[in-house]
Amino acid sequence: MRGWEFAAVHGRMDPASTAEAAHGPSLEDLGLRMCHWCVVQMCLWRVAWMCLVDFHRQSGYGGSPLGGPMTNDIRGAGAFRIGLTVAWAVTLFVAACTHGETPAVDEPGASSESVDGAWKGVAGPMVRTVGAAIPKAGDSPSLHAVASMTGAVLAGMQGRIDEGLAQGRRAVDEARRGLAPEHPARVGLLTRYASLLMAANRVDEASPIIDEALELAGRVFGRDHPISVQALNLSAARHYQSGTPEQVEADFRKALAINEKAYGPDHPTNAVLLNNLALLLTSSMRYDEAEPLYRRSLAIDEKALGPDNPNLAATLNNLAILADSMGRPAEAETLYRRSIAILVKAKGADHAEVIRNQGNLATLLFTQGKAKDACDLLKTALAAADRTLPAVDSDRGLLLIGLGDCLAELADSAGARKAYERGLDQLGSTLGPEHPYTRLGHALLAELLDSVGELEQAAEHRKLAGDIAPSELEKLVGE
Repeated sequence: MRGWEFAAVHGRMDPASTAEAAHGPSLEDLGLRMCHWCVVQMCLWRVAWMCLVDFHRQSGYGGSPLGGPMTNDIRGAGAFRIGLTVAWAVTLFVAACTHGETPAVDEPGASSESVDGAWKGVAGPMVRTVGAAIPKAGDSPSLHAVASMTGAVLAGMQGRIDEGLAQGRRAVDEARRGLAPEHPARVGLLTRYASLLMAANRVDEASPIIDEALELAGRVFGRDHPISVQALNLSAARHYQSGTPEQVEADFRKALAINEKAYGPDHPTNAVLLNNLALLLTSSMRYDEAEPLYRRSLAIDEKALGPDNPNLAATLNNLAILADSMGRPAEAETLYRRSIAILVKAKGADHAEVIRNQGNLATLLFTQGKAKDACDLLKTALAAADRTLPAVDSDRGLLLIGLGDCLAELADSAGARKAYERGLDQLGSTLGPEHPYTRLGHALLAELLDSVGELEQAAEHRKLAGDIAPSELEKLVGE
């Protein structure tokens, strides 16, 4: 196996996936988790709070929405309840989504297969309550906007991307028409809409929205206010896609500095920022700088979430890749196995994150001369992939190419050839014939065919590889 580990932030891979082939790499496929739950919840809660304040103001009260004889005035009490409902629904919704579940809603096409029963019973009714409250909202543009954006985020998390983008656009338009230019709620609305655009790989459309959110956050809250952290995280993602790593690093470091100043160095919201920055440094082979950041991220999450929380698995996986790159394979194996054990316990043995991390561990075992162990693990991962992944998927393709390597090492030429050919079918259909992974698969198959005397077919695959040796293609994969 030729060293194509899946780097992850909270369980997502770095190499291209099926989605990348169709739409370009998503944010999380790039290894950058853009929506850490504390940061997002802070952002959306602030939007909902501004909505509540707006309602209170319209009801004739001054000062804080928690002041005044609310229960003595139907309009005031109703406004408070509607605003609070939105805020509470947003909080529950974000918490549910970031635990890997999406609140259920009784709408056609809404998927609730992965919804935990508690969230189905609480978050779903709250979101429906928000929808029912909109006709009673009167002329409050902030409530209409935040309720629309909540629906947009919900649609996006359930895979209804086009619907989510359209609703997010409407929410932003409502805010621009109905809210003052420096209304605080606009920051959160812009940031959430930019997140939806980036998740859909519409970077050119997202970029001016990100800039607007950052500029407005600076004017309204100050340059170092933590509400800008999420927009900075998004800004880092767009620069990552445009190939400007120095700007990615600048965005991440600024976001981390703001967060540490606001909440302290050990606050849970710092973990994802440290992990993202470490991932960037690792990709630049700045291992000595990356390692302490990964370890800080892991320590923060362990303290905040406990040692078996699935959010730890991504950092453990990335730290294992780093340890292997630094020549510490025994430590890397321990980290991989802990990551896999956590994910199996939390998400089941057939979960896609488990499959990817098993592929990583198999790569390590193979490079340590344990081809039989690697082969057995890859067969386990592929069996799970066949039960879980789409019929055509780049993850399966990479696992099959790895299995071909292991079988070739074990002198099973027929099995290796079959694995290589199946893997190439998957990679060619998802990543395309020119992708380095696909070309490397052809080069490896050419080597195998040479070894068994099938020179003509070997020449064909070598040509498809671009007449580049596997060792040279491995460098492309590493880049």
